[in-house]
Amino acid sequence: MVTEQPVLVTSIKAYVALSKNRIVCFNRAHGMTNPMGVCAADTKLGEHAPIITHGIATIESGESIFAGEKIGPDSLGRAVPFPFYNDYLGKALDGAETAGILIRVVLNIPQ
Repeated sequence: MVTEQPVLVTSIKAYVALSKNRIVCFNRAHGMTNPMGVCAADTKLGEHAPIITHGIATIESGESIFAGEKIGPDSLGRAVPFPFYNDYLGKALDGAETAGILIRVVLNIPQ
């Protein structure tokens, strides 16, 4: 079982439905540019979503990732190797052999 250690959690009003363990961008949706953090709960449109911005969060992988690799978001908010989409969010603590695996990521640490 992977665990999270959130250091800072904030809330944002969701402009679309948000999925738990997916990266959320500053436009308040899942996407591949300007990542803010990771959604900590499934959230409906118009509700406030808890977003982990610092600490260790679990994120769904979008493809294979090596432990220690820099990651960023794909268009669905899943973790992919950086600079695949050229926006950095953190470093993977765990590896993933395929898409759909929950991995731990240390968020918003300097490159």
